[in-house]
Amino acid sequence: MIDPGPFDIDDHLGPDEQQWEPRFRHLLDDPSVRLVRLVPDRLTVTDLSFHPSREW
Repeated sequence: MIDPGPFDIDDHLGPDEQQWEPRFRHLLDDPSVRLVRLVPDRLTVTDLSFHPSREW
């Protein structure tokens, strides 16, 4: 298993668990939950802007 390094969930969800989105409240209690950090080797950007079908 890869050590994910320090991860403070409070930095992302806030210190008060009662204020967390309900679907995230179980994260600290469920031992099967794993938090991972994904670091891409490469980033590709594609312009998906609208292009008119013809010039006016």
